[in-house]
Amino acid sequence: MQMPEHLEWKHHDNNAFASNHPALYWTDDAGKRQERSYRAYYGYGLEMSSLLASRGARPGDRIALVAANSPQMAIALLACLQAGLTAVPLSPRFPPATLMGLLHLTNARLILHDDTTVHLCSEAASECVIPLINLSNIHFPTNAHPIAHQLPRDGAQAATVLCTSGSTGLPKAILHTVSQHYFSAVGSAENIPFGAGDCWLAALPMYHVGGFSIMFRALVGGAAIAFPEYRAFDVQGLKRTLEHFPVTHCSFVATQLFHALADAALVRQLGRLKAILLGGSAIPQTLIQSALEHGLRIYTSYGCTEMASQITTTSHSTRADLETSGKLLNYRELMLGEDGEILVRGGTLAEGRLTETGITPITDGNGWFRTNDLGEFDAEGRLKVIGRKDAMFISGGENMHPEAIERQLCEYPSVVQAIVVPIVDSEFGARPVAFIQFADTTECPEDRIEPLRRLVEAKLPRFAVPRLFFAMPQEIIAGGLKPKRSDLQRLAEEYVHPAVTRVFR
Repeated sequence: MQMPEHLEWKHHDNNAFASNHPALYWTDDAGKRQERSYRAYYGYGLEMSSLLASRGARPGDRIALVAANSPQMAIALLACLQAGLTAVPLSPRFPPATLMGLLHLTNARLILHDDTTVHLCSEAASECVIPLINLSNIHFPTNAHPIAHQLPRDGAQAATVLCTSGSTGLPKAILHTVSQHYFSAVGSAENIPFGAGDCWLAALPMYHVGGFSIMFRALVGGAAIAFPEYRAFDVQGLKRTLEHFPVTHCSFVATQLFHALADAALVRQLGRLKAILLGGSAIPQTLIQSALEHGLRIYTSYGCTEMASQITTTSHSTRADLETSGKLLNYRELMLGEDGEILVRGGTLAEGRLTETGITPITDGNGWFRTNDLGEFDAEGRLKVIGRKDAMFISGGENMHPEAIERQLCEYPSVVQAIVVPIVDSEFGARPVAFIQFADTTECPEDRIEPLRRLVEAKLPRFAVPRLFFAMPQEIIAGGLKPKRSDLQRLAEEYVHPAVTRVFR
């Protein structure tokens, strides 16, 4: 698919727009509401660009950012775009060894951090000999100079290296150009309008493709982003944020929506929003039904890092639509392989994967990226995601898709999310076990296990019933994103392997 090489920033070429439209909302350390226009945003970005240049950064260099979401983080990402630098946002949750490995792989010129990550980054910078800049030291003068935006016109400019989970070793480092993020944003807005006068809550971490795409959608559409008054999801903090800022759009994972729906006042606030985009792990249908009953405008979607976020998204908030991941957005292509694997390509597909030898292609001979996800289309052409090819396991000679088991477990009224993984078994080869997050307890009460088993037995063969149930670890819930199966599988083996013979015979 041919994409225009010269990008248009129509809103930003209008001086009146830049002066009069907000770009950033946040609450400062003194608890005072702050708002800045696009003109101020451009100015801060160019000031940051000059600072980066003074520390040795040149166009084409890669800049690591290891920080929590903040206006400073957004400004640093904008500065990279303006200066022709490639932003490499990295999770502050990475262990030091992983962070240093990624700094080496990306050949980062500088590390931008904040007060929360100063210790982690100082250790990594010392080991890798990379200069540091503390974003927490950036201040925000209210008077901005009348300057041009200097957003890139060249769509081929490298924009980001974003990380996605790998099965072993370092996370995969995926390189996108400005054009790929641009058309991801345009295609999203053609389905869920987001433009001047709108404001998206920047609650997803910007080191994740879902969080970065919010910032880019705002740039392309001339909309604003608001930073929430909390670091970890908090119902009261969300209520204060929605009271203080003119939020019109937000993104939730299942557990966040579940807790939001339990607060009547917050539900009324959410009812005023134009769109609530749901992502991460599969959304329980009971949760979707509850959201619809409260009149919330929710959308489900399917996407991946390699395609710069959304690939398909629903266009209507109806039960039938929301039982799927919706239809293909513009500037993307999708087909199903003979085995049902989802293959994608198009104007949002990444340039490739960054490796020690350079940029490695991630496509086959026909330009398709194999997602390793399995799917099917319904009669209306909407995508239904069945599960991961690499999540399937064999138990007693039967193929088992854990996602099918999880969907049944999520029908239990107080289950927020469920993840099923295999554990080694000498008789059957593998047996399923389940990690459950309940809304009203951090434990996995014994009296709920039998009803959970009956839910699975009612729809699936008996061999699909989990043999053991564990509470979802709190540190995984606190991460706020989709849990990694490999982490939970290792944890399950630690829990049960010494007792496998005793449990299953």
